[in-house]
Amino acid sequence: MNSGPPQMNSSTPTVTQTFLHRFTVKPKHLDYLPLWRREVAVRTRHGFTTHRAFVETDAEPKLTWLYSHEGDAAAAEAALARDPEQRDLDGLKAPHVFRNLLVRPVDVGVRTHRRHPGVRRGQRRPAADRHHAALLHRQRLG
Repeated sequence: MNSGPPQMNSSTPTVTQTFLHRFTVKPKHLDYLPLWRREVAVRTRHGFTTHRAFVETDAEPKLTWLYSHEGDAAAAEAALARDPEQRDLDGLKAPHVFRNLLVRPVDVGVRTHRRHPGVRRGQRRPAADRHHAALLHRQRLG
């Protein structure tokens, strides 16, 4: 009789949860980004995978971050909360970010093109929308 943990097999589904993490960086505090990169490294050690991150550099800069966890994301978050390096980072980043943190699970779908309302097939989007998309592309973090 096997008294060990249940064995995973190829028919056991793996649950992947994807999260949208968004917050505002205080104006003139974009020097916070190296701390964020350290936070990404800590989350990676806890099994999270970062997919994309964007910085909007308007009057109140915002960081939008898309990441996922394959498995028990709640347990990984709990372990992350106990991680001394994460606690240190939370203290170091506090002077740089507002407390308007939004983290929510999202369903991710792949879209290759989004047509702008009122623009017919073959027409270009308005210049302001093209500029915003280009700005996000340039500010994408790796």
